[in-house]
Amino acid sequence: MSTDAIRDMILTARMQAALAHAVYRGEDGVRQLAGTTGGIYGWFESGSVVAGALIFPDHVHLSIGGSNDNYDWAINSNRDFRKLELLHVHEGYFDASRWIGAELVNKHFFDNLGGRKLYFGGHSAGGAIAEILAMRCRHLAQPDQIFTFGSPKWCSRLSASLYSAFNWQVYRFVMAGDPVPYFPLDGWRQLLGRPGFAHTSQGLELTDSGQVWSANGLTTLRRITCLARTAWHHGLIRSLVALGRIRDTININHGIARYRAALDRATEVLW
Repeated sequence: MSTDAIRDMILTARMQAALAHAVYRGEDGVRQLAGTTGGIYGWFESGSVVAGALIFPDHVHLSIGGSNDNYDWAINSNRDFRKLELLHVHEGYFDASRWIGAELVNKHFFDNLGGRKLYFGGHSAGGAIAEILAMRCRHLAQPDQIFTFGSPKWCSRLSASLYSAFNWQVYRFVMAGDPVPYFPLDGWRQLLGRPGFAHTSQGLELTDSGQVWSANGLTTLRRITCLARTAWHHGLIRSLVALGRIRDTININHGIARYRAALDRATEVLW
């Protein structure tokens, strides 16, 4: 990517993270963000799933909220797959995408885009739901880009390969110490001979100082370092699950406020 393209991507990710943060504060939070950014807001709610939108003259952001209880990640680790066309996807996120998708259709969200660029995204489970929603609603409107922050794995490994054929780019941000991108854990599934869960894109490593690293641009030494750290994280997460400490780790390292602050610093680094 060129420097200008990277700058545009980071600025768009920053706005998406700000919206994801606002969604956790409810409709009032999204309304306040719209007021400070000069956009028009939208609020959508169906069952336990919520989403907020920011509408500007030439583009629209949609962010889907994550889990209300971070400890759900340990509970969700053994969920099964559901079939969505050619893809096999996590059944909990499949249902959530169906609920919020129906709400968006009922409130004519896609009808009112008017040719604007569309950005999907979400934090935690919201990122996984956003990726499924993009596929489910692509006959109505396709997102130009999807931004996820600390998103869990949500499809089979074969489905991850097939997903890359769609016409949108997924930017999956991950921060050190955040265990959620490693969920669901696949140990029991492997013992039963079942396929494991996977991500659809390579993660973008985001540091607290605002640096962004892509595996495609890493040196061999840094690739080895990242692989070693990934293996260490797997071991640590399994130990924390066994000790019942995973919730504390998620609360400290997984929050959207941390991702938003890092992207704020990333924009300062770019400029």
